[in-house]
Amino acid sequence: MRTLCAEADRSSPAAKANFKTKRLNLWIDEANGLFDPQCWARCGNEDLQIEDFAGEDCYIGVDLASREDFACVAYEFSRVVDGTPHYYAFVDHYLPASRVQAAENLSYRAWESEKWITETEGETTDFYEIIETVLDSLKRYQVRLIAVDPWQSVQFMQGLERAGAKDRVLEFRQRLSTLSEPTKDLMALHREG
Repeated sequence: MRTLCAEADRSSPAAKANFKTKRLNLWIDEANGLFDPQCWARCGNEDLQIEDFAGEDCYIGVDLASREDFACVAYEFSRVVDGTPHYYAFVDHYLPASRVQAAENLSYRAWESEKWITETEGETTDFYEIIETVLDSLKRYQVRLIAVDPWQSVQFMQGLERAGAKDRVLEFRQRLSTLSEPTKDLMALHREG
């Protein structure tokens, strides 16, 4: 832990924030995050809805969690606007009812009522509900790839494959070797607006 702490301390603010959240289980404020929240907000367009991308190419990323953490499904689209590529992301967040309704999670209840997160019944996240949502997206978009972090996802990937999406499912491990360059690209796009 001391070695990891020293490495994070010598690195970027993002590395320090990552060490605090992943190793020390400490919440950090947004000023210490990887992306500047004000710049991030300027990149968004609240008028756009995922339905606006019906029939368009789509890449899906899935990160599952069963009890404590969010399970997420991200949808990414791209369009060329005035000769410049623009990327559009929409994310579905899932938590089990036991976490949403826990006394210490008042924000979760508000987010669920505002439809920022989906509450699934019980003590664990209902992966079948997520599978159905992903399969429904195959009807609405031209899904090119479904990248799934393999942690806790064997049955999930089997469900997608049995439903006919086998040729689009890719196991994608969340590691430095797979995320470093795409994160740098995203940071550059973020700064460019």
